[in-house]
Amino acid sequence: MPIEIPDQEKYLELKYQRMARIVDAKMSRVTDPIIKKVYKKFGVNIFRRCSAPADYSEKVFKDTMGHGKFVSALEIGTLNGITAAVMSQYVDKVYTFDIEDYDKKYEIWEYLGVRDKIKFYKINNELEKADIINKLYFDIAYIDGDHLHCTWSDFFLTRKCKHCIIHEATLESSEPWKLVQALPKKQVKYFKFAFIKECTIAYWNGE
Repeated sequence: MPIEIPDQEKYLELKYQRMARIVDAKMSRVTDPIIKKVYKKFGVNIFRRCSAPADYSEKVFKDTMGHGKFVSALEIGTLNGITAAVMSQYVDKVYTFDIEDYDKKYEIWEYLGVRDKIKFYKINNELEKADIINKLYFDIAYIDGDHLHCTWSDFFLTRKCKHCIIHEATLESSEPWKLVQALPKKQVKYFKFAFIKECTIAYWNGE
């Protein structure tokens, strides 16, 4: 009897449901004020496709950005804007890019009082994205866009800052994984989350 292989849409739906359940279970231990406020106001389902659930903010963004040395940050992959809001705690300005312009992020940013700290760019193609990013100054970048097609180009666009956080970096044979494998090992730090393997994050320090 052949094994049924779930299609990509079904796989992602199951992944997001699992993420929401994990966030719900761990929320009592969360200390990040942004995550706590978003959870209280919008509920657990707002985190279903968010890459900053529960202990991400404490383990990743606080560790890489909490030293106060960075002034601005760039994010590729905005969605509902929660990760951009988390990052805004540690810098004066966050530039964030997406091919979709979801209304929910503006509601979230207004509620959190961080809308003035975040600049959103809706991009229509890769050339437009590159043109804008090449003109921006930023101290650190978070790469969480189109993992299949744009991981490498996003890294080449943002590596000028010498600090890149790369999402889903240990999902073997994925493009983020291949990218991280190509980087000098001594320049990479991993943040591993046992509860959901594909969300493990790598931090590249090119200084």
